Amino acid sequence: MSELLRRPATRLAITLLVCVLAATGLAFATVSIPTGDDIATSGSAARPLPELCEGRIATQEFISTGTEIEGILFQVATFGRRNAGHLEVKVRALVKGKWQTLAKQRIAKRRLVDNEFKRVEFTPPLAVKRGQRVAISLRSSKDISQAISWWTNPDFRAPGMRLTLDGVEQTGAAVFSVNYKRLSGSVAAIHRPVWKRITLFLRPPGRRVMIVAAIAALFCFVHLVLWGARAPLATPEKPR
Repeated sequence: MSELLRRPATRLAITLLVCVLAATGLAFATVSIPTGDDIATSGSAARPLPELCEGRIATQEFISTGTEIEGILFQVATFGRRNAGHLEVKVRALVKGKWQTLAKQRIAKRRLVDNEFKRVEFTPPLAVKRGQRVAISLRSSKDISQAISWWTNPDFRAPGMRLTLDGVEQTGAAVFSVNYKRLSGSVAAIHRPVWKRITLFLRPPGRRVMIVAAIAALFCFVHLVLWGARAPLATPEKPR
């Protein structure tokens, strides 16, 4: 038996078998991955937009990094009041050059807390595409005595972001964040999104190279673990 294990062909076969078993186990492992990278305005809030009252709309546009928006947060200013009326939150996506409404919710303004974040969740999550332009709009009811506002960071800049008030572009960006749904399951069941996350920054040729490199690395690792400290390979005896 010892002599058999010293043969190169035997070692190769055992190494391949262990690699297959390891890959099979990995395929059935449960993982959880995001369907996109969460978006958030970095830095601290510096100033709110002018008061949002009846007839005024504040809109923050951004480029989606995922496929399923689970929730959004935005920082509001109530000017220290408990305001009457409601706040309408609308999420839209640009489809073939036209804005399409994905969701619309009304929030009682009395539930808003000054300088705090308000979270809006979507069930089911909003279906979007990576690289698609998406817009969050806030519209407040009642007159200026019951107005609220949206905090902004005038120094924040990010590709694809655009902040407007009644269609007029503003400096910087609103203080907000976008959360994408997480996808859970076995690697085999969700292998396509898992692979896309792993190779997010690679072009197709680089992805193929990564597959070959990963297989080679697994084989070398298993071979080293199994045979690294074992007896040397069997060599044919020299004739006397």
